[in-house]
Amino acid sequence: MSAPSPDPRSQLPEFLHLLTANEAPTTLEQTTLRSLLEDYQLRADCLNAEIDHLEASLGYLKAERDRVQAALVGVQTALSPVRQLPAELIAEIFLWVLKGYRPERRTRAPWHLGHVCRAWRNIALTLPRLWSKIVVYVASNPGDVTALGLREQQIEEQLARSQQFALSVEIIWSTPVLHLFDASARLVGLVAEHCERWRSLSLSPTSDLETLLAILEPVQNRLPNLEKLEYQYREQTRAGMRSDLFRHAPKLSKLRYMARDSVLHIPWPQIRHCYLQRRFRDLLAAHNLVNLDLGMVDETLQLAPGQFIILPNLLHLHSRFAWAMRSFTTPILQSLQLGLALNLDEIPQFLRRSACPLTALMIQQEDQGDAIDMDDVVKILRCVPSLTLFIVDISPAILAPVPDGVEHDLPTLDTLFSALTVTGTLADIVPNLSTFIYALPYDPFATDSFLQMAASRETASIGFCKRILRSRRDIVNGRNIKRMRREEVTMVVRNWFPVPRPWIR
Repeated sequence: MSAPSPDPRSQLPEFLHLLTANEAPTTLEQTTLRSLLEDYQLRADCLNAEIDHLEASLGYLKAERDRVQAALVGVQTALSPVRQLPAELIAEIFLWVLKGYRPERRTRAPWHLGHVCRAWRNIALTLPRLWSKIVVYVASNPGDVTALGLREQQIEEQLARSQQFALSVEIIWSTPVLHLFDASARLVGLVAEHCERWRSLSLSPTSDLETLLAILEPVQNRLPNLEKLEYQYREQTRAGMRSDLFRHAPKLSKLRYMARDSVLHIPWPQIRHCYLQRRFRDLLAAHNLVNLDLGMVDETLQLAPGQFIILPNLLHLHSRFAWAMRSFTTPILQSLQLGLALNLDEIPQFLRRSACPLTALMIQQEDQGDAIDMDDVVKILRCVPSLTLFIVDISPAILAPVPDGVEHDLPTLDTLFSALTVTGTLADIVPNLSTFIYALPYDPFATDSFLQMAASRETASIGFCKRILRSRRDIVNGRNIKRMRREEVTMVVRNWFPVPRPWIR
């Protein structure tokens, strides 16, 4: 690279007055300056030529670098571990992706899975199950005819690609504007034509239930394979309104019913797993229930005095409201999970009436106000000598810090721990208890009775979730006491207290 040109002001000091002022040069000075101008112009041309050459070289090098980088990415892609995955494993991943398919939330599975590469598209097209979850989402303003036409084509394509695979259908319905009603109804009609293939169905109308049921009327008596039904409707229905759509569904055994009225005629004698809100009087005919979860219950729907819902085959029961137990008799119940820890005084009478061989009991405090009444808990435990697992827990919703100025009632822990202490007398309760999990956010070591209880039940496993001080860890070491993480408690609950969960989503 050439050396930089000298500044004329440093080389020609006699011209400084011309370079720094506005004086006119003399004739001799003009001749000298023109000669300098030619020299510097020549030098500038040389420098520009050299710069152009270097920029061309730099452009070539950058282009070569990009080409090599592209080749490098291509080779790395060819060696990517995902290309080594068997088609069966990729298909399984696709099915997991399908669980998040919600058109009303603008998710695009399974359509976008075939846009990645030819191999993935081939896998998607040869996997009927991938196309077997069909969601019909009809909003009150579903867009325009073009958008509905596109969704109709997608549903038709899904039905074709799913071949003869059993279908999971979800219908979310709001009565559309008048000029789009026919196009919206056709979406429901499309899946209704294939009702013989329905394995599970979720109905979530937000308005005009009667219109939706009228559109679905052709499926009546044509549901030979329907096993699972989910129905949710928050509005009040017309008095006397009834539908027999699901009256003859011979395989229907799982039900989630969340509505104020008994509009749908349900074949209760064949239901084995049920989540129910409000209409628990309908359970009078549910003699074959095995698993029952009672959500929000309308207290005005109680039975007549002396009338009970007898569930002779029920094994697992979850109820958010203890008072609802006053209406039930469950002679072979194995697990009982109570949510809102209020009205626990209703439970002993229920247990004595049922005389069930209960092995697992969970009492959960879901409210920030009243603490669990441990006197009532002890009365409950006296009724279940067969109990092997006992969990007293608190809802995660109230594990947040308590606002300043707000005080929680503290449960009388000493009452519980003292009652659970084995003394070798006839006063001992739950003699077969093998696991006790204390998951309340109060220090169990605040009372000596906790350690005394644990020592008296040396063959039982005692778990707790509360963090303990380092100084107390030596007390726990070597004993049948261990600190459990919240995740561990959750796993125990899931294994021992199965509840009907959503089947469609």
